Amino acid sequence: NALDYLLKPVHPDRLALTVARLTRAAGAPPPATMGLELDDHLFLNHGRAARFVRVGSIACLRGADDYAEVALDDGQQLLSPRPLREWEARLPPRSFVRIHRGAIVNLDHVVRVEPDGDESFQVFVRGADRPLPMSRRYAARLRSAWL
Repeated sequence: NALDYLLKPVHPDRLALTVARLTRAAGAPPPATMGLELDDHLFLNHGRAARFVRVGSIACLRGADDYAEVALDDGQQLLSPRPLREWEARLPPRSFVRIHRGAIVNLDHVVRVEPDGDESFQVFVRGADRPLPMSRRYAARLRSAWL
């Protein structure tokens, strides 16, 4: 990511040019990430192999440190090197909702939501091997997404 390379002895004109490049680069907006649509395809790793996955077939995503576990509607589990915050920024917001700091669900694959104590819920998703936890705060987000 080097923007320039100066050699000694540094000439004032060359230094001014370098400073101008640095100033332009610092003020440049970061590159926009492209949003995904349900019909788009992604190339994801599956063990030692990789495969194309339609975005709409993703049932849910669970955080796993700096990775994300991707559960498909057919029950397959894939591992993505992208963290959940990157997934959340790219997935279609009308279909995918964050229900926990460590989980995002595809609304099309939510089977049911059950209370789990006073302040939390369990979200059952088609293709997920276990229910996902959801707090009351995130439940409000889920409700507004369904309306």
